[in-house]
Amino acid sequence: MSKTVQKIDYAVPLSSCERAVGYLAAALIFLLFIATAKNFGSLPDIIPTDFDSAGKPDGWGSRWTIWLIPIVSLIISVILSLVNKFPQLINYPVKITAENGQRQYVLARMFLKTIRLAIVLIFCILQWYWLRVALGQASAFAPFFMPLLLALAFLPICLYLVLAIRARGSS
Repeated sequence: MSKTVQKIDYAVPLSSCERAVGYLAAALIFLLFIATAKNFGSLPDIIPTDFDSAGKPDGWGSRWTIWLIPIVSLIISVILSLVNKFPQLINYPVKITAENGQRQYVLARMFLKTIRLAIVLIFCILQWYWLRVALGQASAFAPFFMPLLLALAFLPICLYLVLAIRARGSS
């Protein structure tokens, strides 16, 4: 007797958690642009644009470079949102079967929303520190800065991999 192949429903509605994560990422991008615009007029003509491993400025450039983080954040957010529209193109970490396809799709969709939020949050923290240093309110990034950014980047990835492997079903 052959197994019935279950077709993945790509039109399954977003959960309230997915909607909340998406709205939060969008709100943070909006705030990123607002904070940058609000502080732009107070910036000196030359600001730090590069930082060494200790978080101290070691490169300088135009104050217009402060717009780089909000713009890149928006571009990455749009790209991740577009990828979410084509779930069949996602490279899943487990073999997709009739049994696990729907679960894997929903997990991947939530992962893309979560990683989008994590990236936007990382950019918000970067921009906040960059503005503080440029405005003379700090001389360098705080010591906890890099571990925090690494945790924000890798936590969603690790969580997704664990959940995807647990939801793979029997092979």
